[in-house]
Amino acid sequence: MLCAGAAAGVAAWLGRPGPPVKAVPAVASGEAVLTLAAAEVATATLRPLPALLPVSGSLVARQRATVRAKVNAEVQGSLLAEGVAVRAGQVLLRLDTADLRAQLAMQRALRQEALARLTLAQRQHASSTQLQAQQFISQHAYDTTHSNVELARAALGAADARLDIAQRALDDAAVRAPYAGIVSKRFVQPGDKVAPDTPLFAIVDLEHLVLEAAVPASDIARVRAGQQVEFTVDGHAGRRFSGTVARVNPETEAGARALLVYIDVNNRDRALSAGMFAQGSITLAPDAPSLLVPSTALRRLGNATVVYRIEQGRLLAQTVQTGLDSTAQGCTAITAGLAPGARIVGVRLDGLKTGRRVRLAGDGAAAAAVPAPPPPRAPEQS
Repeated sequence: MLCAGAAAGVAAWLGRPGPPVKAVPAVASGEAVLTLAAAEVATATLRPLPALLPVSGSLVARQRATVRAKVNAEVQGSLLAEGVAVRAGQVLLRLDTADLRAQLAMQRALRQEALARLTLAQRQHASSTQLQAQQFISQHAYDTTHSNVELARAALGAADARLDIAQRALDDAAVRAPYAGIVSKRFVQPGDKVAPDTPLFAIVDLEHLVLEAAVPASDIARVRAGQQVEFTVDGHAGRRFSGTVARVNPETEAGARALLVYIDVNNRDRALSAGMFAQGSITLAPDAPSLLVPSTALRRLGNATVVYRIEQGRLLAQTVQTGLDSTAQGCTAITAGLAPGARIVGVRLDGLKTGRRVRLAGDGAAAAAVPAPPPPRAPEQS
């Protein structure tokens, strides 16, 4: 985390003078010293704070297909039920192939006939070529045999095409999944008669979802492809999901001054489902650097917001004014009351008050930065 890193790295004095502080009263030598670990001390740092744009919308499957019949046939065998996972190319159902196999056999026979006619035409043309060379037949008779060869060759090509169509129809009797996904709907039952374009199954790919979020037109200029998104959904309390802005619709929604932003979501663990409502935020490009402190360093003291600054081995409650905060980064921007480089208590601790002596763990000099007053002298005996 951005601010957590700033807190963990402070173990020595920065040597940079902070703003003037009020003098604190001296205390007795028996005063307890608060020892702070390095991770409990933070430094106010100038850094860009990413802005967050709230968004909400529904999750939809990136791929959703309705598998349809391609041939006239009867549905055979048991069918896959809704909710079953399928692989790409897996057979979903088989159609009755009796008529299709008969059609294929007929087309094969017709091709054989066309091939035989071509062979006969070629032999006749070869014979007429010899006769024409000896001028035993007319040119017209020779041209007729040549045309018969071309017609027979074209007929064979048509027979090949019809055979391919019949073979493809037989192959289409085995209905396959276009991609890996989940069966979300089954439209037919065994024994149903189907025709081309009859819906059979609906398949959705739940591993890749898209969050469709409406963004006001006034904010859309700040949204870019590749920006990170975090969101939550009902039913997964405490869990945050992530995605990436993929694209922005160039047209506003009808009746609204908003544009749809499409956010790609990886859902390999299948924790999310299509149709869920999501709420989250897009992390926009950061603005100018802000003076940041851990949000855990802020405390309420009366009506003021304060941080406890460490000055000369003592705590000082410093009133500050706050700006933007980032829940994801754990940081809050300070707009007034604190200077860059100021050392503060970065975590929530009990017993903090102005004037209390503190030392950093491993830093013996910190506790002695302000010496304790000498003990009172005993009265002299007269």
